Amino acid sequence: MKGQTPAIKDILEEVDIACAICHNPHSNANSKQVRFEGETTLSATQPGSNTIAETTVRMGVSATCARCHHLRTGSDRPGTRLHESHQTEMIFGMGGYHYPNETYPSGGHKHIDNVCVTCHMANPARTDSRWKKLGSHTWRMYDDNGTPSDPKDDLYNTVGCEQCHGPIANFNVNGTQHEIEDMLKVLYDLVPKRKDAPAGGWKFPAGVAWAFSATASTSATREMTPAEVNAAYNYLFVEQDLSEGVHNGPYARKLLADAIKSLRPKPTAALAGDFNGDNRVDFEDLFLFVAQFGKTAASPGWDARYDLSGNGAVGYVDWYMFLDNFGKTAGSAKPVYVDNGKNRKVGFDIGQTALQSVDNQHFGVQVVVTNAADLRGYGVTLAYNPEELEFVRVLRSEGSLIKEEGTLAPVTVLANEPGRLVIADAVTGNRTASGSGPLAEVVFQRKGVVLSPMI
Repeated sequence: MKGQTPAIKDILEEVDIACAICHNPHSNANSKQVRFEGETTLSATQPGSNTIAETTVRMGVSATCARCHHLRTGSDRPGTRLHESHQTEMIFGMGGYHYPNETYPSGGHKHIDNVCVTCHMANPARTDSRWKKLGSHTWRMYDDNGTPSDPKDDLYNTVGCEQCHGPIANFNVNGTQHEIEDMLKVLYDLVPKRKDAPAGGWKFPAGVAWAFSATASTSATREMTPAEVNAAYNYLFVEQDLSEGVHNGPYARKLLADAIKSLRPKPTAALAGDFNGDNRVDFEDLFLFVAQFGKTAASPGWDARYDLSGNGAVGYVDWYMFLDNFGKTAGSAKPVYVDNGKNRKVGFDIGQTALQSVDNQHFGVQVVVTNAADLRGYGVTLAYNPEELEFVRVLRSEGSLIKEEGTLAPVTVLANEPGRLVIADAVTGNRTASGSGPLAEVVFQRKGVVLSPMI
């Protein structure tokens, strides 16, 4: 600009994403002089076809972010390598491989005003200079504080999150990040690896293959089946989003769960998950299963019936095989009632939610229990008017009797159909809980004025 020619090394070292990438110095038509604002159109190739699905979404000033952080239409699809910048599609719940006859949640973060910048540019407003590494124009959400081996002093920019989730120490809300990590590890073991995959790793670029080529070192070592291609795409779609479920936990969880189920070993039992022999898979089987979760063939009290995949361990693959059969019956199923005398006075009720995120567009309830004794888990069916409400999400309550530590996963949705929601939660091993208190927070989106009672 001053008639001087900078050295090429100065350009390479100093210029990355500079101001003019996002801001237009010659126009103030948009807020903050950003180049794009308002609505943006996302495009994704429909699974199994070349049809392009377009969705127009509201993003505010984050429409500028979406101009780069999006799928490349026609190239980012199963059987191809992802562009690795598809965070916008992840937030809005599209772009992954959708298995036939399955319903995929769109997630709740799409409703945040200005989406991306609300969290990534939030200012921690701390006097300590260490926090200047986060938020604002750094866009960074996390810093290891110069001690990568010591997580105790890590910094998390949770300012944007706390508007809805309340005070939190990190981004692992209700264990979502841990759950997504565990599911990625399970799926990594099931999909083919790249020829150049290093040993001992499960994260990209550790080596999940997306297709086979006789010459490319980045391809699989053999021909991949269509099921493996689709599952590998969902692995890469979730892992390369890099948020481990923070951007859209429900959508990421569903993509991985369906991929795992598509590649799982087929159970040999007539009705996998019927552990008590009553020809149905129900809550009693659920609580029997969680008591065995985490055991291996070398563990005391090992019972091979719970190892549905036959791999010598009761883990997440078995969990998703069990969930796939929940509610099914075989032959002449007869209900079996077990009364140990401990919970004859137990009661479930619906109370006012403790969530701070419920606004005039949402409706929240809290599931509470009274007089529980040695509670290992619970199952609850909620009935509501589908013309007034649409289910959004369920979270374990803060201070829930079912503690996060030692649980199988976040609260599980066993059935989700218009007007009927079935949820369950349980602790693994020999842990129990007693007393009265909250269990779960269930959030619905309003379709109109809510007049009907919920039972």
